[in-house]
Amino acid sequence: MTVFTENAALKASIGLLHEAGENDVLRLQAQRTVEEQLAQLHGMGYELLAIADSQYRTIAALKLRNGAWTEFRSLPLIPSEASLLDVDDMLYELETVPISLDGQPIGHLSVGKHFDLTLLNSIGDVALTYRGRLLRSTLSPGTQSEIERRISGPCFTSSNGCDLKLKGETYLVLPLRRASLGREYKLLMFYSLDKAVDNFLSRLARTFAGLAAAGGLLALLLALLTSWAVTKPIQDFISRLKRSEETAELPGDLPESSGIKEINLLAGAFNSAAAAVSRYADELKFAKNAAEAADRAKSEFLANMSHEIRTPMNGVIGMNGLLLETKLTEEQREYADTVQECARSLMTILSDILDYSKIEAGKTVLNPEPFDLRKVVDQVASLHTAKAKEKGLALLVRYAPGAPSEFTGDPKRIGQVLTNLTSNALKFTERGQVLIRVEVIETFETESLLRVSVEDTGIGVEQDKLSMIFEKFVQADGSLTRRYGGTGLGLAISKQLVERMGGTIGVESEVGRGSQFWFTLRLPVLAAPAVPQEAYASA
Repeated sequence: MTVFTENAALKASIGLLHEAGENDVLRLQAQRTVEEQLAQLHGMGYELLAIADSQYRTIAALKLRNGAWTEFRSLPLIPSEASLLDVDDMLYELETVPISLDGQPIGHLSVGKHFDLTLLNSIGDVALTYRGRLLRSTLSPGTQSEIERRISGPCFTSSNGCDLKLKGETYLVLPLRRASLGREYKLLMFYSLDKAVDNFLSRLARTFAGLAAAGGLLALLLALLTSWAVTKPIQDFISRLKRSEETAELPGDLPESSGIKEINLLAGAFNSAAAAVSRYADELKFAKNAAEAADRAKSEFLANMSHEIRTPMNGVIGMNGLLLETKLTEEQREYADTVQECARSLMTILSDILDYSKIEAGKTVLNPEPFDLRKVVDQVASLHTAKAKEKGLALLVRYAPGAPSEFTGDPKRIGQVLTNLTSNALKFTERGQVLIRVEVIETFETESLLRVSVEDTGIGVEQDKLSMIFEKFVQADGSLTRRYGGTGLGLAISKQLVERMGGTIGVESEVGRGSQFWFTLRLPVLAAPAVPQEAYASA
């Protein structure tokens, strides 16, 4: 089915439906193509096929009737997860998978098989309920009406099963777990204890019918022991099922050698159900691993492509730099400056994509070495001094007095995080200042817990947007991307790098008053505290 969702003709037809708008001719043509692609699934065991758009609205649907596929239009929406679906008074077990184009969801494929209760009643009667309402049952009509009256009682809502008396007959009611039914459906098995005991006792009575009165006492004793032999395994089954709630796994090793045929059949049914659940779990794990592998492949592809594009871009920037050193007219120099600025902006975007792709692909390596944190902070401030002067902002550095400056860590990655935060602050600040602050939160025997923050007097961030500000390709307001530019990767990269170094990162902000982005790191100290006064740098 995964291969089918990658069918190029199907994706093109769904894309055409999106572009057709109100053009009925194009929509009909695309819909016919989708139906033709659906018909190719014939012979795979499915009896219901449907294609829906990204909002789960049905585009085309086919069902198998008398060995041939027929169209039907009575399916406006399909469920977003595995579930039962009632189509023309017939239930189908439905499975839905997404269809994507260039990494974006464009639709969904749903396949279904006919759901038949009579295939599940080999051990006992079975009933299907939906939102507390009885839908179908293999029980007698008179018993069904009594179940409908009592379906809201505690016996039917319990997950542990119970004993229930219906029409003078005692049943063991057990919920059956089946993931493909969905959350709203519930499957119940009704096992008649009276029939099991009566069948056994009748066989026993026929065996001892010819015995004299002297054997009556022995027959009674054997009947009691036999009754115990029936109820004891059932009680053990219920106990095992209750314990399975703690492990979230159905017991798959119930004994099938009790001497009572019905008990052995019941145990076998439970063991088969547990094996099926285990297989479904393995398939889900396999699908999860496949999805993660695909995601890693995507990240590696982005990393390689970003790296390959950087090489010719460096050539463009270098050659344009040489052009700027030649004798140009004022108009030519303006054009060349624009090319240089755009090329550097593109290089910044490529660098962000390359860094994030390397992080997701697990190729980012930390290189701890001795370094001077004060120098790293000063270098970052010097790098942004020109930008601050251009916007008329004060760029300040405040290093806590008495704080050590010699540490062991990765100065390149620490500088990258601080550069991202400082650049972000300058971008969203129109007047006032940007302050880089370094503090020691806690001192240990050979380590210090540092807090590095970047405070600005910019536009600020709304409180309900703070939780997603470190997500990739996200800015607090979509309009900011158009106004200020950027990929929305800088903060996501910073978060990943800080966490890789064992630290934490956060933000505090107030709209109209500014923001404070901070991160903490615990680093080994190499030397005693440096200069015992605050250091400042301003632009």
